[in-house]
Amino acid sequence: MDLVLRRLGLDRITARSILVGGGSPTYLSPEQLQRFLQLFLRRVDLGRCRQFNYDVDPVTLVGPQGLERLQIMRDAGVDRLTIGVQSLDDDILRLMNRPHDVATAVAAIENSRRLGFQINIEFIFGLPRPDAGELERAHPAGGGPGRRRNPTLPPEDRGLRRFPGPIKTLSNKHPEAFPTLDETLMMKQLAIDILAEHGYRETLRRVFAKDQRRYSHYAHNQCCMLYDEIGFGLTAFSSLRDRFGLNTPSFEE
Repeated sequence: MDLVLRRLGLDRITARSILVGGGSPTYLSPEQLQRFLQLFLRRVDLGRCRQFNYDVDPVTLVGPQGLERLQIMRDAGVDRLTIGVQSLDDDILRLMNRPHDVATAVAAIENSRRLGFQINIEFIFGLPRPDAGELERAHPAGGGPGRRRNPTLPPEDRGLRRFPGPIKTLSNKHPEAFPTLDETLMMKQLAIDILAEHGYRETLRRVFAKDQRRYSHYAHNQCCMLYDEIGFGLTAFSSLRDRFGLNTPSFEE
């Protein structure tokens, strides 16, 4: 951050919106998180910032340390959390090698709501299932008789995305275990239909909310408005005027 500030001739950066993301930044201990945010806020002016979003893993928001992390973020001005729930099926979560289960995800959401955060929860579609007849039960909105759990959860908005990480590796090795492209699109449409039944409409691509004012300002600023953006950390990207930059993936560099 200091390198960028010197290059731009600034004492502090005045931010429209902020996203701290890329994996699970809340795996920092509460002490590390506090130190990071103090260093960050010395260099970034929040006076005109309309949204300060943090990507979080559910397991980091439960228990005494989870509550401490949430309070640290709230005190620093963070007002929106993107929680990587990914699925409301414990078997699928184990298949994805996720460190949380459904109960932990729900507890993380409830803790976040109690502290007044705007909440976005992410789900993954296109996951393996035994047969296409189970598609309605498998889709990320948690559909099927008695299983429409997702729309009853309280978050303001939700994101749908295709599978990453271990699931991607599994799909490359055993494509026969996964839905076809047509079935995957059907799963997504089922999710969209059930979300619509519960009042959710698409605000940005793959993001659905009941209140159209509830959306990712970072994504809107970056993708829709093409505003200047500065990325810090490994592989973060920046766009300044007519230039695009991607940071190195190497700590040594």
